[in-house]
Amino acid sequence: MRKGGVLTPVTWQEALAAAADKLGALAPSEIGVFAGPLADVEALVCAKDLFNKLGSTTTAMAAATAAPACADVRPSYVMNSVTKI
Repeated sequence: MRKGGVLTPVTWQEALAAAADKLGALAPSEIGVFAGPLADVEALVCAKDLFNKLGSTTTAMAAATAAPACADVRPSYVMNSVTKI
């Protein structure tokens, strides 16, 4: 964490408290999630759930394929096919 303009090692508790303070000071419209193509599905869904609970609906993903993934629709991330019978 930066203290007085210098990067300084901190505990997880300090880092998470600082992040919570910064996020809590912003309006939901000012925060969002951007994920790259190497992020795992569990992290994507957790990040989306966290930011949705904070009131943000702004998400973006740099897809590795032509078809973008969507954490709002379960079949997009459970890796199984949906068939109609």
